[in-house]
Amino acid sequence: MKFKSLFIVLLLLVTTISCDNEDVDDNLFFTLDLIAKDSELFDLLGDVTENDSDLTCIEFMYSFTVAIYNNDGQEDTSQVVSNDQEFYQLLESLADGYSIGLSFPITSELEDGSTFEVETPEELQDVIAACKEEFQEEVIGQCSSIIKECVWEVSIPDDLVYSTYIDAVYDVNGDGTVIFYHRGIAYDGNWIIYFIEDELHLNINIDNQEDISLDWNFDWKIDAYSSELIELENDLGDRFNLVRECEEENYCTTLTFTECELDNQPGIANFDLPAYKDCIIVMAAPQPEIDDVTGELPPPIEWNLGFYMTLADAEVAVNQINTNAVYVNAINPEELYVRIENPETQEFSIVTITLEAVFCE
Repeated sequence: MKFKSLFIVLLLLVTTISCDNEDVDDNLFFTLDLIAKDSELFDLLGDVTENDSDLTCIEFMYSFTVAIYNNDGQEDTSQVVSNDQEFYQLLESLADGYSIGLSFPITSELEDGSTFEVETPEELQDVIAACKEEFQEEVIGQCSSIIKECVWEVSIPDDLVYSTYIDAVYDVNGDGTVIFYHRGIAYDGNWIIYFIEDELHLNINIDNQEDISLDWNFDWKIDAYSSELIELENDLGDRFNLVRECEEENYCTTLTFTECELDNQPGIANFDLPAYKDCIIVMAAPQPEIDDVTGELPPPIEWNLGFYMTLADAEVAVNQINTNAVYVNAINPEELYVRIENPETQEFSIVTITLEAVFCE
């Protein structure tokens, strides 16, 4: 994701100076300043010239010559660089303890055409650092804006087999607080987006003392992000993808299902129970277990779901609600019991769902 904030053209006057036979003339109109490989300015130059760098607020004017100095401060060689890629490759190939030589002052041109001079390496470092800071603030703002527009559904990278958190949902508020929906339960939390050096990070904190906090309360590195996908990785090697989802019918949060009240019948609504089956399975069906030998998941189960008025009926599978017609609630809200049965083994579990009729404009 690229953008331009402060566009500066650096007109580099870089000269190779031989130190083998004579001293540098103190009356030259410039002074030569060496930039060591282990210096912050050297790293910043690498940030600006790297091929996939987003720091487009600074541009070097090519071609120019870069002098290379050895551990003793003597000129070792020089090289003409004609573009960012060549400059970056030179920086990357520099031996430990070596330095490069740039000649100051450097004439700089702003986007509006005005010019000024960078007199010292310290000033050049400040200019690039300011560009980088502004870029990072812009990235944080863009990422924060994208994240709070819709919810983010949890998935896993293609090379992973399974996670209990597949289809869990993060709903982010403008103040950085989040609601994390997992297995039909909502958990409060918060997250913060920020940079650590050059890496974009997302710090997640879920208010939960169980496995969920142990699995999610980390400082996550954002490996990549776009308006549709965020790729996360923590120091333990755990990886998740967050996928943007803006259509409510495409994701599941809780086992409370709402419908609009009928005209002139407050608290009463029509409920299409079969429409809730997919979400009930996502949030409440027993989860698959990875085979210890093959490392693969078993074939998916086509669960049988039955809806009941009482827990006793659900346990023995009698008086099942007819789902071929819409269900009209008797009280508001109303709880029903859903029997989730494996058709091959007849093993079953029971989950409670809530139906609620709400006023709609």
